[in-house]
Amino acid sequence: MSDNRVLDGAFDRVFDRVFDIDELIGDTEHLVSFPRVVMSLLQTLNDDYTDMNDIAALIKQDPALTTELIKLCNSPIYYSANQPVFSVEEAIKMIGTEQVTSLCLALCACGATSGLGNKVIEMKDFWQHCLLTACISSVLAENIPAISGGAAFTGGMLHDIGQLPLFYQYPDESIQVLNSCQLHIDQRIVNAEKQIFGFTHEEVGKRLAEKWNFPPQLGLCLSSHHSGIIKTDADKLAMVVHVANILSECLETQEDPELYLELINPTALSLVITDLDSLPDVFEKASSYFDDVQSSILV
Repeated sequence: MSDNRVLDGAFDRVFDRVFDIDELIGDTEHLVSFPRVVMSLLQTLNDDYTDMNDIAALIKQDPALTTELIKLCNSPIYYSANQPVFSVEEAIKMIGTEQVTSLCLALCACGATSGLGNKVIEMKDFWQHCLLTACISSVLAENIPAISGGAAFTGGMLHDIGQLPLFYQYPDESIQVLNSCQLHIDQRIVNAEKQIFGFTHEEVGKRLAEKWNFPPQLGLCLSSHHSGIIKTDADKLAMVVHVANILSECLETQEDPELYLELINPTALSLVITDLDSLPDVFEKASSYFDDVQSSILV
């Protein structure tokens, strides 16, 4: 079935409302509140004169964030045969300043978006999907050179954040979009959104990532996790998140993986999963990661 044609009966009424992405972003901005420490960290990414000690000092201003950062750096997602991490400085040395900053974003995301609670989906359910996608991304990244499990985790955790403004501002239309996709597994959510809103949650995510000064590779995870299209080596992280997003839906529904593999960009699939027989192991390991870190992430 073509993704581009309107599905018969998919939408049971016509919406004549005009949707404006600029207005949506403007109305959303004051409802999302990342901690001051995190926003300061994002600013340091573009400052050549900021060193590790400056970044560590910023993070340590938030004791709760410091604790959760160290805990996550000692989880299976990051920790292997290295020495345990006991301080923010050690975390930065182990995974780098950009990854530490991105990880702080992931750790704060649930609380920062609490103002976008809505009648479309329980926020806990939304973030559980994001966390499962993050854990699958981390497992998949283990076999891809130059992509760390931590970067993949953060990309997976934040990939769907563009949905929340749509859920909050346009709940009735968002419910219609989700109902359409539940009825037709091959109806891509971005196509349904395009038909109703004129833009997609990927486009909203891209705009938010730019407004909040997210690192470019992280922004790609928000803006292309459904397409999985690769143009440069820098896009590989977004491809991992694309594959993980679809696999997380498969794991959540417990349906035949073959149904979901057809939805994955072929180029992304061949890069990220070289052996389809390994999928049960990926699911098992990711589920274990999920159990290990959910208490730190979900609020």
